Amino acid sequence: MNLTEHSSKKLLARAGIPVPEGRLAKNAQDALLACQAIGASKYAVKAQIKAGGRGLAGGITFAETPSEVQTSTSAMLDQPLVTNQTAREGEIVTTVLIEEAMDLERSWYLALLLDSHSGQPMLVASKQGGVEFEQRARMGDADIRSLLLPGDGDPDRRELESFLGALDMEVEAVAPIVHSALKAFIKEDMTLIELNPFSQTRAGNWIAIDAKVALDPSAAFRHAGREAFDEAAAPEGPEQEAQKSNINFVKLDGNLGVVVNGAGLGLATNDMIIDAGGRPANFMDIRTTATSLDIARGVDLLLKDRSVRAILINVHGGGMTVCDTIAEGVSIAYAKSERKTPCIARLAGVNAEWGNRILSERGVPVELFEEPVSAVERALTVAGRYAMSIYVGEKTRVLVQGITGRAGTFYTDHAMRYGTTYVAGVRPGKSGDSHLGLPIFDDVETAVKETGANASLVIVPAPNVADALIEAIEAKLEVVVCVTERVPQHDMARVKRALKDSKTVLIGPNSQGILTPDHCKIGVMPTQHAKPGAVGIVSRSASLTSEVLAQCSANGLGQSTTIGIGGDALHGIGFVDCLKRFKQDADTKAVVLIGEIGGDEEEQAAEYLSQREYGKPVVALVVGRHAPRGRRMGHAGTLPGVGSPGAVEKINRLSSAGVLIADHPGEIPQRLLEVMNWIEPFRAAETPGNHSKRD
Repeated sequence: MNLTEHSSKKLLARAGIPVPEGRLAKNAQDALLACQAIGASKYAVKAQIKAGGRGLAGGITFAETPSEVQTSTSAMLDQPLVTNQTAREGEIVTTVLIEEAMDLERSWYLALLLDSHSGQPMLVASKQGGVEFEQRARMGDADIRSLLLPGDGDPDRRELESFLGALDMEVEAVAPIVHSALKAFIKEDMTLIELNPFSQTRAGNWIAIDAKVALDPSAAFRHAGREAFDEAAAPEGPEQEAQKSNINFVKLDGNLGVVVNGAGLGLATNDMIIDAGGRPANFMDIRTTATSLDIARGVDLLLKDRSVRAILINVHGGGMTVCDTIAEGVSIAYAKSERKTPCIARLAGVNAEWGNRILSERGVPVELFEEPVSAVERALTVAGRYAMSIYVGEKTRVLVQGITGRAGTFYTDHAMRYGTTYVAGVRPGKSGDSHLGLPIFDDVETAVKETGANASLVIVPAPNVADALIEAIEAKLEVVVCVTERVPQHDMARVKRALKDSKTVLIGPNSQGILTPDHCKIGVMPTQHAKPGAVGIVSRSASLTSEVLAQCSANGLGQSTTIGIGGDALHGIGFVDCLKRFKQDADTKAVVLIGEIGGDEEEQAAEYLSQREYGKPVVALVVGRHAPRGRRMGHAGTLPGVGSPGAVEKINRLSSAGVLIADHPGEIPQRLLEVMNWIEPFRAAETPGNHSKRD
């Protein structure tokens, strides 16, 4: 249990170790009040995260005035800080520590830890302190010395003084500080005290400028209230959640979730994944005391993580942790989750056969293997196959224009529960409010600046669409999805002109949006039938999109990305844009194109495909073969104009370009299976397979 600097110093100060006067700040006003209370001539502003390396990463700044302190505080708060000790995404800074900046004469490194060989406390020190020590330590060039101390907290005075004297420290001043630190180390069940820098000021005082304390979580029963001690800590993350459920869990930056019992097997599994070219999303060690409900909560952490594209279960049942208990926990997690992330399982040991039956018969989309190497290979294939998506992906951060309306609320809530990262809402006049736990801003530009949003869902009334879209385009968002129907065509003409010199991708209006199964949804597209896979779908029709998606999934054909380009006459991207992206996407193996009468999208697609070797099968369904000419058949885009070809002509042109034609939605899976020489693994979601041999 690592403490933040502020809480570490609070604990050390209680033991008599000198630390600078400091105050916590969670906003700029707190920072101003802290400065007034401290009354220094110069201040240090320190991000409060549990990882080290802040000094080299910009997490510690200095300011001479309270105004500068406020500026530094605002710049740090609610931003990720990435150091050499954090994960790739860093840690979000929720609190800063304001301290008096000390005028230092010289700095050292000083630490106490438990020596694993002798079981005694060990004093570790170096003549170099602060950032210099960190830099030298990273290069393996630090001058580090150590001294074993007695476990009763009463070190030999001469031995300690000799050690400190060799480090050029003032023995009479420093020895009592070390003695106090040692007593606190033992009394409080600490596993680490690190003072870096431990310094002497120009006035001759000795002080711990920075401090880090780690507490033994196994000894928490001896220290009531310890869990709430760290007031500067960030909100509880997945690792802390897992600990409460008897699971050791470490978040990593890969895409393959790992469920393993035992630290050794967990480390070996992660080694196999990395050696085979993969990236584990986590380390997991299910403790022997974990129940099926504990395990379900651990698996739920992976199902909620949209960066996880597949889950590998590699367990060896024995003792109190048997295979059926783990399988029971997995099945509970999947039953409660909207996401059905593909699962590859290898169960061995006690009750392995029973565990396999539980996974196979309770709706888990699982493939079963008898040995770990094949399971790892298959898991990497599945995780890798769905690594790509067009237009949206893991780094997509969505804001919603029109979030507070009934439709905006409904579809935002659904997408967030599905796992998409929504970060803000925009509603003029509501700045400072929140909705669905998201901050509300007056305008898109401010929302982008404050949250890092790079995509937008526009779900405002038709008369307001043009202004909303142009605002999003001017804010340089990467992707904008508009689901609103009946937008005036002259309004959309304005939008098209705004798009001319922009890099923004507009999907819609009158669009269902875009969906990458299990990872990202922007729009109103239903998700209950969507499954990850290798079929790209692009459609002008909302209702047909849902129908075809369901038909494909029912036949074991999952989707890479599904896009509704919209049925209005004037819209953003079209069939050709999507065909180009699907062609470049290594994970899309075939494309389904759903067209209808009116417009010329199908003709443009036919021309594009006829002029090149596309390299992937394309299946098309064009509806409206028997629609009367000159009559509006639904939305604006289906009204055939003067000289506009009907459905039959469109079909003929696509067929001449080498496209396979389906006469109705149910034929699309048949056409796909005729030309695809691979078997979609998500057929296993309905009929789990047992891969005892590799083909």
